[in-house]
Amino acid sequence: MSKSTSLLAEGFRQAVEAWLGRLRSEAIPYSVNSTRRSTLEQRRLYDRFLRGESDFPVARPGTSTHELGRAIDVSFESDEELLYAADLAADFGIAWAGAGDLVHFEDTILTAVPPPPQRDAEAVVQAAIASGSLQGPRASTFGPTGIIGNVLSFFGLGDADCPTCRR
Repeated sequence: MSKSTSLLAEGFRQAVEAWLGRLRSEAIPYSVNSTRRSTLEQRRLYDRFLRGESDFPVARPGTSTHELGRAIDVSFESDEELLYAADLAADFGIAWAGAGDLVHFEDTILTAVPPPPQRDAEAVVQAAIASGSLQGPRASTFGPTGIIGNVLSFFGLGDADCPTCRR
């Protein structure tokens, strides 16, 4: 798990480095705990969280702003320093997650637009099949009127004098 700001997304990295530089110039002690994470690292942390082995919440893999390089976890020695740093972060376009996740700060570009609702992929597929907009595989899928036939037709192939369907 990286603690380096160099792995953050470019615009966010610049904002974070300016924010942390300001904290240093004001002698506010802090510790960077985590920056960008791979999905594998996020999975490991999430599994620890599910087992109750984490003091902080962890997002489900694939949904974490850390995976995008647009989040950083920073600890402070006192509540006063944390609150001051959180207030200062806003001046740099960085949002603090608040009391629910004391160490988490992320790019405000992500907090300005609400995230799309999480959808259960299996439920979406089942609803599509039920509505008739998606069908399961059939033998005709690979026939002249199936997917391959549609692809060939799209490219203008097999439209005339087809020996199978006599078009």
